Amino acid sequence: MLDVDGTIEFDQVDVYFGERAGMRVPTSEKRPVSPTDETQRLYHRLYAMDDEWGRENPRTSWSYFIPPVGENMDLGDYVLVIASRDGSPKGVGEYFNFEVPKDDGLYRYHIPLVPVENEDLETWGKPDRDCARWSRQRQSMRPYTIAVVRDNDHDCDSFLDDGTDSGDCEPMLYCDGSGTGDCIGRTPCVAISGTACIASPECKNQEGVELSCKPVTCLEQELCTKGCTDSESTVLLQCAIEGAHTAADYNIPLNGDKTLCSNPYTLSVVLPFPCAAPAVESSGNALPSNSTFMFSIAPSGSAVNTCELTISSAAGAPFDGVPHILISIDGPMGSVYERVEFVLGLQPGFPCTHEAKIGPISTNVSSCGF
Repeated sequence: MLDVDGTIEFDQVDVYFGERAGMRVPTSEKRPVSPTDETQRLYHRLYAMDDEWGRENPRTSWSYFIPPVGENMDLGDYVLVIASRDGSPKGVGEYFNFEVPKDDGLYRYHIPLVPVENEDLETWGKPDRDCARWSRQRQSMRPYTIAVVRDNDHDCDSFLDDGTDSGDCEPMLYCDGSGTGDCIGRTPCVAISGTACIASPECKNQEGVELSCKPVTCLEQELCTKGCTDSESTVLLQCAIEGAHTAADYNIPLNGDKTLCSNPYTLSVVLPFPCAAPAVESSGNALPSNSTFMFSIAPSGSAVNTCELTISSAAGAPFDGVPHILISIDGPMGSVYERVEFVLGLQPGFPCTHEAKIGPISTNVSSCGF
């Protein structure tokens, strides 16, 4: 039982049940910058029946019985109460260490109201103002700022924190994207643009429009279809490996004992466009391996569209896994892309008498228009 009372008259009560979700709160309408020098706590808002209550006649007390059944048993351990009159908040209160009893006893939780005019209280959200933040000096080492927000939209701006095409560029930065302005995010993004899979250090949100990812880097299509949403190189490569990267793994020549034909060993990688400023962004193994291999890449001195991939390892190390390498190269002249990235999988397959060349690898970047 919640017992809300005080000297403040109200005709409506909004109850915010909260489940702990983190130690940082998002920005909001009244706080476009979230201070980093204060203690904070984030709660996901949970709902019981009749979280919003209203009556015609103002009163100064209200009791709310929460039946110990179903979803009511999982309402978190924090309760924020905002009492309003004529649609305007008048009082606010909170309770820590709340729980719905699992026995037959009746537990009463007393929540005294304090006037909101003396408090740094805010409700915000789009389309509904269903998120709340309360900043104040609390006792017992409790956080200065508490926010109760949506489970899948922490900043409550209607752009979801799910990495989809309608997702939020900045999940902790409130920006509703209305009007003519964009919400510019500095969070790296990966998204489909036309037929291409693109990555960017910058994305945009605007109301009614899918997430816009600035076309800086074109990725092989599979990285989008596998649901990779972070363009950071090690994360992107790991996503490709865990998503069972299905682009062809290229056979490379090896000795009979699976050691490199020479150490270091250089392979020619044939591209559908010039090999300009190539780089190995990250590498990993799709299968368990006891060997460690190093990879470097450089333009070929004899063929414009060819890169030279050099592999090295400890002496006698067997090439017993399926290494995957995330490679980036400057986009060709006239392209909208500054860089092109693709995953190159290597596996044992030929004797050392075979030509040290793989490709052309056009299938990896065909969606980029090359």
